[in-house]
Amino acid sequence: MGLGVSVGLPLGALPGMLLPLAFATTLTSFIFSLLLYAKALVAPASALAPGGNSGNSMYDFFLGRELNPRLGSFDFKYFCELRPGLIGWVC
Repeated sequence: MGLGVSVGLPLGALPGMLLPLAFATTLTSFIFSLLLYAKALVAPASALAPGGNSGNSMYDFFLGRELNPRLGSFDFKYFCELRPGLIGWVC
């Protein structure tokens, strides 16, 4: 935010773009959720959450199959849950 203000971006226009931003965020989240669910379908049984393999795909999708989804050393749970919250508190 500080960088945007320093280069003169019109941050006051963001409230007027609420609907497009909300739509883009929802679409991105849905696609990301589908990709993580597909990744969890091929994950080994040791990586699955205890309640995440019920056999009901709808329940497993919303509960979450994989306990700590990672791609190499990149932790998706940390990136999607912890990091935005901390950045939000700073802003």
